[in-house]
Amino acid sequence: MSSSRTNTLIATDEVKVWFVSPKVFSHSSSFERFHGWLSPNELETYRKFRFEKDQHTYLIAHALLRAALSRCCAVEPSRWMFHTNAYQKPFVLEPSDSSDLHFNLSHTDGMVAVAITRAGQVGIDVETLSQDQIGIEIVQEVLSEDEYHDYLLQQPPDQHKRLLQYWTLKEAFVKATGLGITAGLKNHAFDLSGHPHPKIRFLSTSDFSPSDWRFWQYNLTTGHFLAVACQQDASREITPSLEEALWLQEF
Repeated sequence: MSSSRTNTLIATDEVKVWFVSPKVFSHSSSFERFHGWLSPNELETYRKFRFEKDQHTYLIAHALLRAALSRCCAVEPSRWMFHTNAYQKPFVLEPSDSSDLHFNLSHTDGMVAVAITRAGQVGIDVETLSQDQIGIEIVQEVLSEDEYHDYLLQQPPDQHKRLLQYWTLKEAFVKATGLGITAGLKNHAFDLSGHPHPKIRFLSTSDFSPSDWRFWQYNLTTGHFLAVACQQDASREITPSLEEALWLQEF
């Protein structure tokens, strides 16, 4: 097993986060190898993209997911089999003895990212700061009253950045729960001030408790925001790690 395939042990109190730009990969040999890892369903989805750029991003995202899982468990990337819940959140089906590995995948213009843990359900979202400004109507549909007030307090050049901070956290959380957008983005709010980590507050009846969740947010040097949400056992502290997955080039 090459150094790029050295197992990365994941403790039950750890979250591994890997990110990489699809632009790093431009060699046909990598594409052929990555294509060979994908399942028939993944290949079908890949072929449905109309634009080559979108195909490329999808391929690198799913190659990263499979390779990252294989760094956590001695399984070849092509052997991972996934299934989805009623809200289309994927989980490990095979190998069955690795079903305690929870993961989530996200991609946007110029970036793909994956989070893997044994701690509990996990969600990740990555967005680019360079995207077009979002209309005020959408902002009001996404942010709670307190979040919207905080957004308005920011100087105009910083408002888009603050919106993406809230947006990525909310997306990461609803992806972690497995309910997706059906959970509603205004049913919970985040406090970004005065804490080592973002804090969640539920604004309506919920099956979740704030103490059940931990959140982390990163401002990548590539001009992207990345947020991670992980379910936690209140009796232990979860430790995240963040790494650029340049090792995928040689995997």
